Amino acid sequence: MRLAIALGLILPLTVSAAPIPKGAAKPTWVGKPAFVKGPNVTLTLTLANGATRTVKPGNGIVSYIVKEVKDDTVEVLYGAANPFAGAVGVPVPRVMPAAGPAPTKAHFRKDDVLKASEAIDYYTGMLKDNPKDAYYLLARAEACTVEEKFDAADADHTKLVELSPNDANVLYRRANFRLAAKKYAGAIEDYEAYEKLVPGSQWNVLQWKANAKAGMKKFDEAIADLTKLVEEGPNRTSALLTRGLMYSRCNKPEKAIADYDEILTTNPDYAVAVNNKAWTLCTANVEKVRDGKKAVELATKACELTQWQNAGYIDTLAAAYAEAGDFEKAVKYQTQVMEDAELVKREGTELKDRLELYKAKKKYRLPDETKLEAKPK
Repeated sequence: MRLAIALGLILPLTVSAAPIPKGAAKPTWVGKPAFVKGPNVTLTLTLANGATRTVKPGNGIVSYIVKEVKDDTVEVLYGAANPFAGAVGVPVPRVMPAAGPAPTKAHFRKDDVLKASEAIDYYTGMLKDNPKDAYYLLARAEACTVEEKFDAADADHTKLVELSPNDANVLYRRANFRLAAKKYAGAIEDYEAYEKLVPGSQWNVLQWKANAKAGMKKFDEAIADLTKLVEEGPNRTSALLTRGLMYSRCNKPEKAIADYDEILTTNPDYAVAVNNKAWTLCTANVEKVRDGKKAVELATKACELTQWQNAGYIDTLAAAYAEAGDFEKAVKYQTQVMEDAELVKREGTELKDRLELYKAKKKYRLPDETKLEAKPK
């Protein structure tokens, strides 16, 4: 349930233009993707000196995260601030800033972008005359992913691979999509094909394959891959974070905490690791590991580091208060989590179950996933 949150993937529901006061409603489009109607649509950049210039997204960019909606324009995140577009955390190429001074704002005409639900029909119409148009196939695949129409998204990604079988980027997109959509066997197959096309990509591929193996409940294989990454790979922090999650999922919380602590020793304000340690401290099945007071402290810090905009971290805080025996606050924060419509749409059953536990003055415990049946797709 919490894979994207625990891995630190940037989800639209957690992105906000500015902190929103508790109890205030978030505009329905803010923090979610705005899909561009075509590669020739113009994006207007505002510079620090007030001057403006225009650029085109290009063939590789189909969506941007919405920052603010006005009467005639939609302001979006631009450059490194827009690393993902997709409700399940599917990585897409970053929007590279145009040459020249860095912009302070970026916006589209409102008529040039669409919400995901609208975009699917629009792109389908554009594909009627040219069903092999790569831009619109990709755009529709991404929009279908946001709307959780995974089979339709997979079909479009597969068409793109068939059109460009030796295009590593196309293959990598499908692999990432399949991982996010829990199509684990297909994801592993795609990552291995990608590795053959791109020499030197083995470290990046190994981490994603480990996540797919964990999804198939092959935790020993996943942890072995991640340990190799920790010991030899270029991104030790990312490997530690992922391995910590795997240890937690297979009921080895002491080892999970050790990995998170190693990260926090050098980066004490790394919100994902702070949250993950808090979650482990308050939900582990191993009694000697649990520490409700410390979990509340860490979960509160994670929420503060993200301006209380990450509902997943607030979910952790609720579990922490339950572990500490303060069920009134556990219910309060879990109820707040239930106000996030997008998170409830994806994780509603688990969130509601936890709320009912807290109301009954019961604590939440992580399942041992090694004892759950794997359902690879």
